[in-house]
Amino acid sequence: MAFDKIPENFEDTIYDVMVRGIDPKEVIVSLHQNIDLIPSNGDMDFLEFDIFPRLKVYSRPYHLLKDNMRSIKNKYDYVFIDTPSSSILTIANCLIYSDKVIIPFVPDIFDVAGFSQVTKTIKEIQNTHNPKLKISGILAMKVEKATNIHKEILKEAQIFFSQSNIQLYETRIPKTILFAKSVSYNKSPAILTSKAKNKLVNSYDNLANEFLLKDKITRKKFDYKTDILELYKKKEENKQKNKVENTHKRMTFLIRKELKKRLDIISKNKHGFKTFILNQAIEEILDKTERNDD
Repeated sequence: MAFDKIPENFEDTIYDVMVRGIDPKEVIVSLHQNIDLIPSNGDMDFLEFDIFPRLKVYSRPYHLLKDNMRSIKNKYDYVFIDTPSSSILTIANCLIYSDKVIIPFVPDIFDVAGFSQVTKTIKEIQNTHNPKLKISGILAMKVEKATNIHKEILKEAQIFFSQSNIQLYETRIPKTILFAKSVSYNKSPAILTSKAKNKLVNSYDNLANEFLLKDKITRKKFDYKTDILELYKKKEENKQKNKVENTHKRMTFLIRKELKKRLDIISKNKHGFKTFILNQAIEEILDKTERNDD
């Protein structure tokens, strides 16, 4: 609907790909340069009713998406899936098909309380169906920076997620009417409407840059000479007012003398850069080791 498309007007959707086995290439709709869509509509509300009574036909009910999306596996750099929160069958299919999960949460007590159930579900999928599935990060949505409750919850969330070894994205998506107004009046998402560009709308640009930069590290497409400084600068710009002790633990370990000299040179006049680069290196090695273990 953000692109002025009415879901119920589509004859074939992701439902038909999963249930009828239609080639997803026949369902794809071009929305914008480099942006395609496989639409969804109310048919997905009946997915469980149509699948579970017919398990003789659908012997792999939780792999319907993965099994039927093979033809476009190499067609796109990224495939993003917006999942409902209520359909277990749909959520399971999406998690089994995906390699990363971005978990949105609104900084209120109810969303925080439900987070443990979300991570439990992801853990179960990892253990039973998709060991390569990773949590890319937690994304704070509809943030009202002027409210004390959001500030306090975000501060506590930063500590909790860090202790759980889960990244909380530095980018915060603010609560603003601009997104809805752009769809209503411009028939296009605010992020693609130049007239609506401002700091609030640009939060999606910031999120995209943060996601892509992190993904470049994971995929070994990382240019250390430029990207490591870009990532450090971004983290410094978005640094929360939390004390470093809230998210880090002091340790003593040995480092080779020649490495220390090199580290001293590139860290000159960059406050906190040594801590940042050591954590970045450790995280990368751990990620690689864990992927190999999978």
